[in-house]
Amino acid sequence: MNALLPLIDTAMAAEQFARFRELYFTERFGVPAVREHPIGDGSPGDVDSGPLILGFGPAATIVGSAACRMNGDAHHAAEFESTVHGFGFSTGIDRKRYVFGALPIADLFIAWVRTMPCTTPYSGAPMFKRFHLWCGLLLLLLWSPVLVRWWRARG
Repeated sequence: MNALLPLIDTAMAAEQFARFRELYFTERFGVPAVREHPIGDGSPGDVDSGPLILGFGPAATIVGSAACRMNGDAHHAAEFESTVHGFGFSTGIDRKRYVFGALPIADLFIAWVRTMPCTTPYSGAPMFKRFHLWCGLLLLLLWSPVLVRWWRARG
């Protein structure tokens, strides 16, 4: 609804979008996403939401990007679109498909979101420094047995 409300009532849209940001925007391991349910509600996903990953929904993140675009939050729109692109298993060069083309509805929603106008330009790139730090830590933990063996063999 936050994606369409600015077309109906801009004042109410601004109020609702501020509440939406407060209750639904989240970050897991440095990856920005939109929760399926408000903070504090641990309900499981349903047939419409698809699988929930650590509380956030891929579908909610896709549509959340549209809400950001329509409400002038270009920064979060770019971040959510980058999350979808990064974790959407995109394939193709000339004709991009997500989730290996297995879920055409995802492609449809992504195309719909990208047609939404954004009232404020965003020239920067999304920052995923925390995500990269988490990945570096995970790689260090995964490779630590090999590094320890190498260190002992060397000394």
